Order: sequence, then structure tokens, then C-alpha cells
Amino acid sequence: PYFFSALDEDDPSKLDKSCTKKQLAEYVSGKYLCYNASNRWYDKSFNMIMLSDGTLGLHCEHSWGDGVALLRFCNDIDKDANEHGKMNSTNYESINASTNDCIEKLEFQFDDKLKNEFETSRKNYNDFVSKVNVNIYQGVIGKNLLKKASLSPDAMMQLAIQMAYYKLHKRFVSTYESCSTAVYRHGRTETIRPVTHETKTFIESLTKTKDEQLQKDLLKKCSEKHQQLIKEAATGQGFDRHLFALKYLQEIENREKLHPIYTDKPYQSINHTILSTSTVASKHI
Repeated sequence: PYFFSALDEDDPSKLDKSCTKKQLAEYVSGKYLCYNASNRWYDKSFNMIMLSDGTLGLHCEHSWGDGVALLRFCNDIDKDANEHGKMNSTNYESINASTNDCIEKLEFQFDDKLKNEFETSRKNYNDFVSKVNVNIYQGVIGKNLLKKASLSPDAMMQLAIQMAYYKLHKRFVSTYESCSTAVYRHGRTETIRPVTHETKTFIESLTKTKDEQLQKDLLKKCSEKHQQLIKEAATGQGFDRHLFALKYLQEIENREKLHPIYTDKPYQSINHTILSTSTVASKHI
């Protein structure tokens, strides 16, 4: 099959109505990301995961596609289910009975050696997952408010990430943001580089001046610059994928010595990503 459906059994306390939105979001996101590997098939295009309370999410294997394609799939499913839904309270029992006839449980036979290997793998995986932190922040400033102020919501989100990192570490680092190039046939992504002279100047101004008008002007410039970068990346004017393709051709295809640009410290630094980000917009997220 092209995708796999997983029906999870969950700890009821993790999905209880008494949980905060943040607690629910972190648990659900963790389940879709990595918390349960026992019934996931990561070699499939994606896993469609249903939690015990009916919450549906997807875990995608990234080589075949990107967030835009998967989001379109989810939006179309939601639209079709709401407009042409086949299951409701009046026909649930008959549909449930008919599906039972075509479902066959697969019984796997394991010898002791395989069972031991399975338990070792489970332990190693759980040890690894225990080191993963999933944190959800739900802000109070929405995109509509930012648009009214003529500010790009994505630009402001990226700026907030940079400000947070700078506050913690007092430095600016290589930051990656993916941009869809689906406007082209076989298009995948290009890189947006959100750290700019404009964002650096604005963030530094927060500790150097109390001139609010100046800061508003600098904020506006951050938004305009970011929108320019998005447009360039989306229309094939980015540089990351181009340079990567040339590097691949030179190093792998032609087995030539790399051009000095690829061993140049600034190039290596910008490709050592510290902050990796992505944005998809949907009413379902």
C-alpha cells in the first residue's frame, strides 16, 4: 500500500478534557512524531494515525513529497467528508458489519531470537525518544492582526524565533526555512534564509534604543525583506538548491575536486543549520 493506517490505544489521562490545550497539543504532536513506533510503517509514503479519541494526524516519509502536498491531501479529505460523508449515526452499524467481513487479522510467528531482537530494538528506540522534547506555544497574536498592520505573519514568526534565540545565546545563527516551489512541474522546495541585515538591526535595536517609531520602521523593513526572499525562493531565484546541485554533479557524478566555494568557511557555516523551520497554513492546524 502507498500509506498505512494505525489505530492507537492511548492513555485516557493524556486525552482527558481536564488537560489544557497545551498539554493535549504536546501529547498529540508527540504521538504523531515519534512516541509510538510499535505500529508505524516508516517505509510507506505516510502513516495515517487515529488516536483513541478520534483525533487524526499523519506522519510523512519525506523523500517523496513535502508539507504542501500532504496538506492538500488532508484538506481534500476534510472537504469530501463534510460534503459527501458516507457514515453517520443511522448507517454506522451496517457499515461496521460489512467491513468486518473483509478484515483479516495477521498472526506473526516469532522465534526467541527475533523476540529478543525486537525487545532490544524497542528499548533502544524508547531510550532515544525519551531525549526528544516536544513543546507547543500557542500565541495570542493571529495573522489577521498582523495583516491589518501590513506585516507578513511568516516574517513575524521568523523574527520571533530569531529574537528568542538571540535572547538566550546572544548571537545569530544559520536558520533554514523551507519554501514550496510547487508552482513548477516536479518542484519541491527552495531555502529561505530568514536571518538578514534587517532582522539583525531590528533585534539589536531593542536593547540600544527606546525610539518606538524607529523600531516600527525597522520592523516594517524586516517584513518587506522577508516577503522579498519568499518571492525569490518560490520563483526559482534562490541559491541553495542550485549550489547543492552543482556540488552533487562535481563531487558525485564527475568525481572532481570540489570548487573552493564549498570548502569556504562562510558556506560551511550557513549550511550548518542551527534553527530549522517550516510553515504550512491551514484551518485544520
